[in-house]
This record gives sequence, structure tokens and C-alpha cells, in this order.
Amino acid sequence: GMFAALIASVLGGEVTVVGSSAKRDMLASLSAAHVIYYDQADFTQNGQQYDLIFDAAAYRSFKVMRHSLTEQGRYVMVGGSMREFTRMALLGGINSRRGGKTFRTYLQQASREDIGFLANLLARGEITPWIDRRFPLPEAPEALRLLEARKVKGKFVIEPGE
Repeated sequence: GMFAALIASVLGGEVTVVGSSAKRDMLASLSAAHVIYYDQADFTQNGQQYDLIFDAAAYRSFKVMRHSLTEQGRYVMVGGSMREFTRMALLGGINSRRGGKTFRTYLQQASREDIGFLANLLARGEITPWIDRRFPLPEAPEALRLLEARKVKGKFVIEPGE
């Protein structure tokens, strides 16, 4: 989600990010035009419609998301609960046939060109990931535990040491 927001902003998109108010500083670093804190407001109930919803958490059903999409809007699930991911994989195509809205999951191996594009953005300073914490290699299991517990406010860095 973080990289999607950063890249979309660099490419000229009007980006709205949604996250917890506990991640206020990290969300502010994403250069988004709008920030919505889900613990203060429900973006699916604000009357706004979006051309693209890129959902890295997927805790709402796509049925709820349908109302937040423009007529030709696209909903892309890239993360979240296995239940919603399976539901989208099974029912997304059927729901896409009703009207112009599209619902799908997204799994893709990054190409060499994709990695090069991202590396160039990083090298030129056009995007900067928010580094939450750094862990020495022996503490990688703790980093994974925190990641699974959703106690992350950005990216973790695992440092191999000397």
C-alpha cells in the first residue's frame, strides 16, 4: 500500500490514503492529497467515489466497496484476510460483469523493468519508504512476529550485520 500510494503520487494521481491515526506521521509522509483515518471516519460512508481502490488490508467486503467506486472504477485487492481474498478470487469476476466496475485480486511477480523503475524512483529521491524499525538478522523472527500481529507503521529493515 505504501509503495502504491507513493508511486501513484509521483505519476500524478490524486491519492487518498486510509490508515489508523496511530500511523499519522507515516501516512503524512506518503505525499497523498487526502488522508482518512479509519478509526475516526469510514471512507465508504463519506459519499466520495474513487476510480481505483487499491486495498492492502481487505477488511471490508467488496460489496461494501462497490458503493465507493465510480461507474468505471476498479477495486484491486492485494492483501488482507484469506477469507476476503478467497471470496474475491471466486466472486470478483461475477461482480465485475454487473455494471462497469471491476473487482479482482492482484498477484504478480515483479519484472526486471518493475524493479528498475522502483529503484530509479528511490535513487532519485522521488519516493522514500517510511522505515519503522531496523532489526539485526538474529532478530528477524521477532520482526516477522510483529508484522503478523500488524504492529508495523511502515517497513522493517533486516540488517545482515558484518
